[in-house]
Amino acid sequence: MTDITNERPPEKSYLDKLSDLGGIAPEYFDIDGVPHRPSAEAKASVLNLMRWGGDPEYVFLRESERIWNTILEPSIVLPVGALTFYMRLPGEIPVHEIEFSLELEGGLRIGLRPATTEVEQFSSIASGRFYRRVEAFLADQLPPGGHTLILTRNGAELARSALFICPEDCYIHHELNRDQPWNGIWLQLYALKSQKNWGIGDLGDLLDLARSVADSRVRLIGLSPLHTPFFLLPESRSPYSPSSRLFKNPIFIDIPALGEFQECEEARDQVLTREFLDFLKRCRSEDRIDYRSVFIWKFRFFEILFNDFLYKYTDSYENPTAERITFRDKGIQFAKYLEDQGEMLRRQAIFDTLEERFRNPEGEQRHTGFHGWPAEFQDVNSSAVADFALVNQKRILFYSYLQYLFDKQFSGISWLCGEMGISLYADLAVGSHPGGAEVWSRPGAYCRGASIGAPPDPLGPQGQDWGLVPLNPQRISEERYAAFMDILEKNLPEGGVVRIDHVMSLCRLYWVVPTPQGKEGAYVGYPFEDLLRLLALVSQRNKCMVIGEDLGTVPDYFRAALKRAELFSWKIVFFERESERFHNPEEYPERSIATINTHDLPTFYGWLAGEDIRIREELKIVSEHAATEMRAERELEIRMARDLAGFAAEDEAVPGEFCARLYERLLRSGSGIRLVSLYDLFGEMRQPNLPGTTDEYPCWAHRNERPISELTQQPLFRRLFLD
Repeated sequence: MTDITNERPPEKSYLDKLSDLGGIAPEYFDIDGVPHRPSAEAKASVLNLMRWGGDPEYVFLRESERIWNTILEPSIVLPVGALTFYMRLPGEIPVHEIEFSLELEGGLRIGLRPATTEVEQFSSIASGRFYRRVEAFLADQLPPGGHTLILTRNGAELARSALFICPEDCYIHHELNRDQPWNGIWLQLYALKSQKNWGIGDLGDLLDLARSVADSRVRLIGLSPLHTPFFLLPESRSPYSPSSRLFKNPIFIDIPALGEFQECEEARDQVLTREFLDFLKRCRSEDRIDYRSVFIWKFRFFEILFNDFLYKYTDSYENPTAERITFRDKGIQFAKYLEDQGEMLRRQAIFDTLEERFRNPEGEQRHTGFHGWPAEFQDVNSSAVADFALVNQKRILFYSYLQYLFDKQFSGISWLCGEMGISLYADLAVGSHPGGAEVWSRPGAYCRGASIGAPPDPLGPQGQDWGLVPLNPQRISEERYAAFMDILEKNLPEGGVVRIDHVMSLCRLYWVVPTPQGKEGAYVGYPFEDLLRLLALVSQRNKCMVIGEDLGTVPDYFRAALKRAELFSWKIVFFERESERFHNPEEYPERSIATINTHDLPTFYGWLAGEDIRIREELKIVSEHAATEMRAERELEIRMARDLAGFAAEDEAVPGEFCARLYERLLRSGSGIRLVSLYDLFGEMRQPNLPGTTDEYPCWAHRNERPISELTQQPLFRRLFLD
């Protein structure tokens, strides 16, 4: 008989070793605790998309050698008060000969004298070369921020690294505490209905809503993502599949509220034309948003305003052949904006101009973004792109101008809301479209060909493929975390709150990748501690609180780490259950945000009526048998919700009273932030988005059934926020 206690575990294959190095999880446990392991083909596909394709043994030895020959990691992220980092030194370089200096974020360069200790010696498998691992501790009081650590020897530079010194915790507003929780409203901005907007909810509606609730107990207004879409494909309307998360959607600009509109006679005359008035009458009365018509009309006015701006504040008309446009008077403010936004705004505007040039709706069955352009324009750094930008500078300036108008109006509205004691909550999507401006602008940071998704869970029993491209975890640190930091800086509103969709992306993402057997999935890890500390750095800088949407399959350690970093977890009342009982909301943790539903879930009234189940069955998303099981489960949930709302078994739960009591229980929860759905305040049945559908259900297209001017007269609003 074999003595199994003396057996050695089998030697890992080079594919598995390389997978470990690349952060591919050997297994994961689903929501029911069942283990799953990615296939060898799925691992190989992930590695290939990370640019680690080829013979696993060769790639593993190559990457191991590269790591050993890297004196400093390209990016080092340290918490304030624990400034210890590590070096890998070739055996022939004595530690005492190395000089350390730090170039601070503002440009000042200072010398450092870290204490060093040799902690390990090793030899390279491939070359046999001798190395030492050295620990270095900085006792200096260094400011938080993104600095540059430089190592020299005898005047020659040996290595440099981005050194981020970060706070451990995210920002918490001084007015938010256990005795002063924040209550608020969440909404979809596009869906706001009014007699002022141009067929889609806009920033002017947001300001009007804030003014209407300023004297109530509303402290926070939560918005859907405002990311940049594909302008020439308005039907591609999901705010969670944008062209880029770095810039915003100008369709939300309240054009008549712009100072530029008030100063432009042609624009003021245009709003009085019969054609425009007919458009307004039609689009305001329709049940669904006509994205295409809204885009066409708003862009007509943007063109008018931009041409008026060029005429008044630049020399483009006096010198039409000049290589550069010169700004004057109010144009200098725009020129400063261009300088502050830098190369990424320029690339966004070039992308939008190229999309306009090469977009061919009739020839595409499915939108592919820049993948449908001629090959020479698919590379942002190509000479073809540079030449195109040179001869199309006015059009590129036009798309930059739209971002300028949005940012100026949004910052003004944010300030006015703050003066009224109301904070705005922004929403950051987990990824962007693989053919969009974000991926095109920074190609090395993304793994084209992979898609972000989710294994089976309550929101997607069959698993999900979201069609969004993931960041390459092997490249983002090499590029000073620039891609990640840009996303944070552009989306954490100063003095506000941000909700990070699928916050598990800080530690791992479920990649859906192509294999010979079809699409398969695997979890890929990210440098969690680094990303969490960088998030805390930007949060503190911008005085912005952070909500982490942590629904779905979550590793055990993850929520504890978020709690330590002062992120708010996400509590959906109907998801917080044990067996046949919903958890007591009063026991929710203080650092959580509580609500009854989200944009992906039915409204209260839709949930109560089983409307989401009816639609899924009608569209054949679920079978008749599955729908029957779902209805039985829903009946159980309704009984549980009745108990939570305080109804006795013999009581009649009238829908309006049922909804009110549930929300009253929610507003007594232990959560520091509690949100009420605008859809429920208006008593609506339809949910904004039905997961698992695209065109089958009009996702992101329904406008609210009531205008925002009626909000404060709604019985539920008065009961929750006024009485």
